[in-house]
Amino acid sequence: MSVRKLMLLAAFALLLTACGDAGMGNPTAKNILKENPEADIVRVGSFVYTASEKPAAEMTNLEKGINIGKVKKTTDSPYFFHDFYASRLEKGSKIYSTDKHGSREDTLYILVIEEDGELYEYYTLLEG
Repeated sequence: MSVRKLMLLAAFALLLTACGDAGMGNPTAKNILKENPEADIVRVGSFVYTASEKPAAEMTNLEKGINIGKVKKTTDSPYFFHDFYASRLEKGSKIYSTDKHGSREDTLYILVIEEDGELYEYYTLLEG
């Protein structure tokens, strides 16, 4: 095999590897908002959470846990979507864990958001 063919093969393999890695990991705000500009999301830490699709009537048993913070900014821009930014929630909406004692395993995966006195459930978006 010639050197040129080997170099082309190596470059092709490198390209495939790089493209394969791009799809790994949890969804980002950029990925979500580019795919669906109307998505209702909030970013807390390294996770992006999306609003529950449950009807409000089914969420009557929501309880606020530990206060995690507040929404810092409302933006629908997929670029520079930072921690405590939201696409639909109002600035100042309070973000809570689902556990008052920090001992439940699902604490990181479900958030309770308080906006205008109403409680809403948000679920983390995970790869897989």
